[in-house]
Formats: sequence, structure tokens, C-alpha cells
Amino acid sequence: MPKSNIEKQLEKLQKENKRQQADDKKQAIKAEIRERASSIVNGQPIIKGLRIMDETSEILLQALLKIYKEKDSCHINFSYDVLPECVQSYIGLEFEKLTQYGMTNSAMLWMGGGIVDLLPPALSYFERKEKINIEETSSDIKKDCEMVFISHRSADKILQTHLQIF
Repeated sequence: MPKSNIEKQLEKLQKENKRQQADDKKQAIKAEIRERASSIVNGQPIIKGLRIMDETSEILLQALLKIYKEKDSCHINFSYDVLPECVQSYIGLEFEKLTQYGMTNSAMLWMGGGIVDLLPPALSYFERKEKINIEETSSDIKKDCEMVFISHRSADKILQTHLQIF
């Protein structure tokens, strides 16, 4: 027996409702991932203008840079098996963090792989971080070597000027 117009409309509305619920669920998941990534990224320290990435993001960036060096292109196609296992289970979150750190454009992920574009800051991140670490270490050494010399005797003031040369 053929379906009436009302039955057809009801089926159509039910399909639209299911589709809308699925879309809403996907959007909610994306918003949750974005929020989690944001809290992680914003919790990282900024040292001399460089936001230091969390360890998992650095591992993922190193893997992407390895692919970049092999292909010599900022546009990277990858499969999950070339990425470390520690990032594979939460791959959406990890790429969202890299996007929020300013290292990548948004990644297109699918079953088993994806595409991502590395941005210029990603190519120099580890060099800039190393430079900051070296500067921090040298400033820490200078802080450790500071000397306090308090005296009002004129002979001690001459000694103080000699010590300041070193």
C-alpha cells in the first residue's frame, strides 16, 4: 500500500531531525575539543615571546617536521602509522593544539590519515626554543655569580672596583 503524503512528510522530518542531531553532536564534540585544547595551550608559559608547547604537541610537531624534510613541502599528507602512538588516540585534540599554537592551519583528518599545512613558525620552533633555553641558562649563571659588596672604607671601594672588572 502506498504511503500517504503525511507519512512521507513525517519520515522526511524524522530523517532531518536525525541528521540535525548528528550535526549538533559533531559540533558539540568539536567545541569540546577546541575548549580542551585552548585550556592546555593557554596554560603553557610564554618565555621571551615564545609560547612553549606541551610535550605531546612537540612530539607531533617533530613527526610532521620529519615528513616535511622528506617531502620539502609545507603541505603534508600523512597516515597515522607514521605518527607516534601517544598522539594517535587523541589526534583531533593534538592537531587542534598545534593550530592554536600557530604551528599549522586546521588539519583535515579522516580514517587512517590526513592533510595539514605547516606554517613558518613551525619550521623554526625548536631553534627558537633552543635559543631561549641557552639565553635562560646564561642569565641563570650570571644571576648565580652576582656579588654583594657593602663597605664604606675607602680601601674597600678600591677593591670593589677591581672586583667589578671580573
